[in-house]
Amino acid sequence: MKNISRICVLVVLGFFVSMNFIPAVHVGAVPPPSPSLFEIPGPMTYQASAHPFGPANEVHVAVNPLDDDHLLVVAKDYSLGDCDFSTPSGSGFHVGSASYVTKDGGLTWTRSRVPMPYPFVGPIVGLPYACGSDPVALFGPDGTAYYVVLNFDYQGPNLGRRAAIAVARSPDGGETWPGSEIRIVEDSPVVDKEWGAVDDEGRLHIVWSDHTTNTIWYRRSNTAFEFTEPAINMGSGLPGAQVDCGTDDEVYVFWRSGNNIRFRRSTNEGADFEPMTTPFIIDRYHAPYDTPRIWCLPSIVVDDKPDSDYTGRIYLAWQDEDGLAYSNIWMRYSDNEGDTWSAAVLVDENDDPALRSIFPSMSLSRNGRVDIAWMQEGPDANVFNAYAARSFDGGFTWSQYGAVSDRPVIAEFSFHQSGSYFIGDYIGSASTNCRIWVAHPQTHGINPPSKIIRTDAYLTKVSTCWKIDIAVNKLGILISEIEDHIRGPIGPWPPCPPVDCPLNPGQGNSLITKLEVATNKLSQLNVKAASGVLKAFYNEVKALMKASVIPPDLGRSWDDSATEIRNLLV
Repeated sequence: MKNISRICVLVVLGFFVSMNFIPAVHVGAVPPPSPSLFEIPGPMTYQASAHPFGPANEVHVAVNPLDDDHLLVVAKDYSLGDCDFSTPSGSGFHVGSASYVTKDGGLTWTRSRVPMPYPFVGPIVGLPYACGSDPVALFGPDGTAYYVVLNFDYQGPNLGRRAAIAVARSPDGGETWPGSEIRIVEDSPVVDKEWGAVDDEGRLHIVWSDHTTNTIWYRRSNTAFEFTEPAINMGSGLPGAQVDCGTDDEVYVFWRSGNNIRFRRSTNEGADFEPMTTPFIIDRYHAPYDTPRIWCLPSIVVDDKPDSDYTGRIYLAWQDEDGLAYSNIWMRYSDNEGDTWSAAVLVDENDDPALRSIFPSMSLSRNGRVDIAWMQEGPDANVFNAYAARSFDGGFTWSQYGAVSDRPVIAEFSFHQSGSYFIGDYIGSASTNCRIWVAHPQTHGINPPSKIIRTDAYLTKVSTCWKIDIAVNKLGILISEIEDHIRGPIGPWPPCPPVDCPLNPGQGNSLITKLEVATNKLSQLNVKAASGVLKAFYNEVKALMKASVIPPDLGRSWDDSATEIRNLLV
């Protein structure tokens, strides 16, 4: 037990250690004491992509529902592709699909390339695709990792473009992507902007657009990872549809068409869909193709968490002028499967009419906390930082994390494969009970000056309840101290004299059990219950002191530790 306790302490401390897979930038230090239990410390920002031959952007992230320390980051990586798009200036970038995996909460990372599958049809049958774009990271309910990607080629003016939507499945959580585990969802030269979700039975639900007809399409797999059913035409709309699954058999698809938010619902796991509706109209989004080009993708997430107070609620976020500013992040929710919606709630605090908030990405913790990350401009044009906010009351009110990136992404150093300015079309977020992870582009090499100035993929970790982390750490230390004063099988061996080990195994186990229960309650964010258990521990130590079992100085030391932990939770 002693070794296990100390290992737990090291794991908690390990969350505050920089990654060792690639150069890391640690932003901020352990914050001073704060009266707020959920006070935010300085975020930790890590560089996920580091390659001398090309930048990266369009970053997305997913967390394994079975393991909070297992994250899959994906990016549009310009060092991995085999294609070259010429520009008038004669420069271009090779764009491919990259994944970055950590299974220990960021201590170590594995970087790999997702292979480009062979097409079923196309101008040159059998030739592998050269380019990868628009990556999306997913985990299934059993912890299986998936990578949704647009594969494409530009084969010259005489052969034109060929493309396919593909899904890769990883047997080891994203570290490798075997070619045998890749499925073509749709093979057509006009496909673009795919997205995906996995339901609780392991089916994949994929949406994409036909960019020549502005049509949104949907297709699902069976539970054996086979896409055998035909695609469903969802209706007209702009690229950037989103899909998520409900708590039962519901599948929800949202997209934007002009000023309209379009919506279709399935109640039979995506076998068919009810007619398209327009639940509400947005004001307008300004200049979607300015420099850098900025896409308007809505973000949807459905609360399927059994521990949440808002299970079944649908959240939808988007960027919109709404008559207030250049663009802000707005959000609505529905508690009746999309039949009616709440009033729009303003999420960000950007009230400068010259600046833009863009690229909302929503995620949910198991206890129902809603997080939204986005990119926010300012004060210089076309220079964006990653921001985030959280809601503990189902999206009714929002508290700001503030800026979470330590450096901005600068458009003039962030490129598309064509060579034009491009910061990506979206970012990603993933949430656990005590963390939000934000995947975003960021420009480096400027301060301090470097010969290479480029935008790469970054991942920022923000602790949403850092005081709980500290309390768990202190509980582990206190457990180890008590173990050192127990005589018998769980204490020092051979048995030490009572003056050094005053507790018998029964007394020691009773104290340790209370601290372990308090630790478990804190992992569930049940602060009130944890505080009550610590009070019982305090009273038991007092009783042992009164019975002259524990020396006064030792008892006071343990009481002081328990009091310090309880004060952290006030």
